[in-house]
Amino acid sequence: MSSGGARPKIVIGINGDSIISGAQRLPDGFEYWLLKFHTAITKSDDGLIEEAYSRMVKASGINMPETQLLDVNGTRFFAVKRFDRVFNEFRHIHSLAGLVNADFRQPDFDYEKLFRVTEMLTNNNEDLEQIYKKMVFNVLSHNQDDHTKNFSFTMDGDGIWRSSPAYDITFNSSVYGEQSMALMGCGKNIPDQVFFELGAVCGINKAYVATIFEQIFEALSHWNSIASDLEISSHAKRDIQEHLNLLHGHYGHLAS
Repeated sequence: MSSGGARPKIVIGINGDSIISGAQRLPDGFEYWLLKFHTAITKSDDGLIEEAYSRMVKASGINMPETQLLDVNGTRFFAVKRFDRVFNEFRHIHSLAGLVNADFRQPDFDYEKLFRVTEMLTNNNEDLEQIYKKMVFNVLSHNQDDHTKNFSFTMDGDGIWRSSPAYDITFNSSVYGEQSMALMGCGKNIPDQVFFELGAVCGINKAYVATIFEQIFEALSHWNSIASDLEISSHAKRDIQEHLNLLHGHYGHLAS
């Protein structure tokens, strides 16, 4: 299945049931959203799957913007509220790739480096915990599109940097069958100790690591019901469930 982040996007303005182009300054009451389309390569299930994943991300205690599915002539498209704009005011945002001059197309970065950058930039334990949870969710949910452009930081008017909300998280298999961003050099079959050592970098002890795994596994356990509710195809639903089962079999013992 393809990456949700690879699909073409446009900016729109939404106010209740009213939708307009977001290419210009929005009228009062409208908010900026990103709408993702399907292509000849991607499948209509992609938007539904990304919406399902957004629900599981939020259930995992991970900060993520509001999302919804927009129906256009019977086809539903995934839309996510922009976190870098508040009405017509822009917030400064910088991707990890831009900050460290990394090529996001190359799997040459590591979560440990991301945690170090976050610590230096934000000096905020909540940000470290949020990114740690994103890392675990990516591994357990088979989102291997976790490259350096899919992590960002925002700066407010007082010059305070924070980790951005989660985005572009969906079921995704990389070309090499490994996470795009390594975990202490590991891209798959991550040893238990790696999660504990990276937890320590973030100030998270072993007991809380177990709690995080438990919470994320609980959120992922609702995949089938969410997929059925969204009318995701039986093939996609079954394929993703098989991957989730394999990952639970590999890492389930880490939950408390």
